[in-house]
Amino acid sequence: MTNVSNLVKTLKLELSTFKASFLNNHLEVTEKSFGKSRDSIHLAHRLKAAESDFNIKVEKIAKTISKKGLNVESLNIERINLSSQDVEFYMTSEDSVLHARVIYVYSTIKSPHFRFITTVKKK
Repeated sequence: MTNVSNLVKTLKLELSTFKASFLNNHLEVTEKSFGKSRDSIHLAHRLKAAESDFNIKVEKIAKTISKKGLNVESLNIERINLSSQDVEFYMTSEDSVLHARVIYVYSTIKSPHFRFITTVKKK
């Protein structure tokens, strides 16, 4: 496994609590955009799409973290703060602290969506 693959696996495990909130929000947004369907096939399709979207976002943030020039193998998740729609976590390495935020953005121009933000500070 590559460093990024290991980080994706770790992030998915650590963010599993947030995943349910993410999936629920994803379903709410699609219901507002396309209407609520009681059809189990449509619901299953939307859940699969939400799951895929979550995985893509976790992979995206893992790639973003790896591009910061940190030793991904030495990163430790120190703290995770969860709310109903936002998540933030701090990861540390030998010489840096990474602060990653996932925020739910409401917009009148673009449909509501999640935004991933990462910053790195040297210790």
